[in-house]
Amino acid sequence: MSRAQIKTILTNPITVLIGGFGLLLCAQIIAGFFVSILGVESKLLVAGVITAISLCVLAAVGATLLKLTASSWRALGISMPKKGWMKQVVIYIALYYIISYVLQLIIALVVPQFDPMQTQDVGISSYTVGMFAQSAVVLVVLTPLLEEFFFRGLLFKGLRRSVGFVVAAGTSSLLFALAHGQWNVALDTFVLGLFLSKIVEDSESLLPAIVMHAGKNAIALGLLFTLSYL
Repeated sequence: MSRAQIKTILTNPITVLIGGFGLLLCAQIIAGFFVSILGVESKLLVAGVITAISLCVLAAVGATLLKLTASSWRALGISMPKKGWMKQVVIYIALYYIISYVLQLIIALVVPQFDPMQTQDVGISSYTVGMFAQSAVVLVVLTPLLEEFFFRGLLFKGLRRSVGFVVAAGTSSLLFALAHGQWNVALDTFVLGLFLSKIVEDSESLLPAIVMHAGKNAIALGLLFTLSYL
């Protein structure tokens, strides 16, 4: 089979979706195996180790796929972004918060069972300095790296090769939302996913999306710990 044929198969939207989640599942199974060997018990640390190992596995597989198709890392968004991306990050974060908040209020009025204030369990067991440091590493550093590489790099960029922006952004953002569970969290992450896809499209790089995602998580983490002391 020629490289052109391999590239055609690998860039097929169905292959991207099924293969992408298959790779993520395999990566997390491998990561879970190492976690069991290490004997990590803290829910947050378990999440951190699984995230870090999954990222390494996906990066290794990504490198192999790029070699098979004679593509560069730029195909997955691993490149320097265009100028002006920092300003765009600030604007998109502000727009994301406004739109997500308004949508959640509207849905809460229409669907009484929808609870926009329901919190997500991210594994934080106490509000100490040590736990804050652990949370920052896992939620502000590792999680954005893995999720942006997978959802915007492998999925969005992969789909974008054969479909339009709206379909690629909508599909990858919907899957990004469903992966987080909880209706209010899913709605929030869907809106976030759309803006993350847009900034990747505009900048031709994952870096702005990683920074934006990390910034959003840092704000949420800071508020969570601040409010716990009030």
